[in-house]
Amino acid sequence: MTRWRGHSPEPMITPKANFKTDGGATLVELVVTVGILVTMMVPVLGLLSSAVDTSGKAASMTISARIASRLVGEVQQGDWSSIQNWSNREVFLDYQGQELKDVGEQANAVYAARVQLGPQTGVVLGTNNPAGANPSQRRVVVLVASGSPLQAKELLDQAQAALDAGKPLPRDVRISRTLLVNLEKAL
Repeated sequence: MTRWRGHSPEPMITPKANFKTDGGATLVELVVTVGILVTMMVPVLGLLSSAVDTSGKAASMTISARIASRLVGEVQQGDWSSIQNWSNREVFLDYQGQELKDVGEQANAVYAARVQLGPQTGVVLGTNNPAGANPSQRRVVVLVASGSPLQAKELLDQAQAALDAGKPLPRDVRISRTLLVNLEKAL
């Protein structure tokens, strides 16, 4: 229905909508915005990369500590008369710290560990043992390195040389030292 204005026969005309808007972005504004975003994202990505690296190292240290603890436990629980079988024993493990016993599987190892038995040591329990050695006590050192089997074995060799020379261990090698005590009664 058309509305009439006064006596005029012409309908009331509404103004046309203005389709020109001032809200659009120019190419220069877009380039500046993208430049600011990129400038802000580069340091954030650097921090993310660092955080992932730190998390990986922490996980590796945790698994290495678990491996060393498990091996010390196995030596301690073993038969004391055959404890020498553990001397310089090397073990290859997967990424979860599970031992790989098959030679074919060892090519996929992520960790290598070496168990070393020290000489009999400890407190002299009587005057019969003037050298100070106690046959019921043994030092155990477990070295754990991560990497391919060849790299890990090389790191273990370097760590062994550093221990023998009294120098610091390579960064990628974890060490666990303990004193084992034979609590079995001699018959």
